[in-house]
Amino acid sequence: DKAITVYRKALAIQRNEPQLLLNLGLAYLKAELEAEALLIFRRLVAIHPVDVRAQELLATAEIAAGDPAKGVTMLEHLRESDQANPALLYLLGTGYLKTGKREQARRAFDELFRSTPASVASLAMCKAYYRSGLLEEAERECRLAQQGDPSLDGVERADVPHHQPRSVDQQECPGPQVDQPHNDPPQRDHDDKRGHPPA
Repeated sequence: DKAITVYRKALAIQRNEPQLLLNLGLAYLKAELEAEALLIFRRLVAIHPVDVRAQELLATAEIAAGDPAKGVTMLEHLRESDQANPALLYLLGTGYLKTGKREQARRAFDELFRSTPASVASLAMCKAYYRSGLLEEAERECRLAQQGDPSLDGVERADVPHHQPRSVDQQECPGPQVDQPHNDPPQRDHDDKRGHPPA
């Protein structure tokens, strides 16, 4: 990846420059090189331990490629001081799924998607389930998103047949954008508890 090469060369000259470390870590995440991103974000947080964005990215990388329980704990602490950040709630729900805490994940996603159109919520849940390795649940949510609003950005590419699971991560994590649908699709019954696997 060209960006990775550029940032690595720049860091050879300015070894601990925070913005370069941040950019390299993000480039690794974009390239799905989570283990490399984890090392960079650990280094960045060691240099700037009070940088909230760096902590959030480190927690994300820990959940993906390091110590998921540690990542969840970091996100819980960040959430205590930033209740209005929907990205933190989404990441927490994903982290809870990754660590097997499905009831806590359900509560996090219920709160996040309380006022969100059902199709947008299903698309976001598709990605969360996929990132947690729950492919059957991911496929179910993607199909619900398609049924509710086929025109929703990312729905077609986020379909998750079992032989092509990586197609989900071609889209960005919805995070703060979950309340920005292209259309206002019919609401799905929100009594269908978010985060529950099929019986």
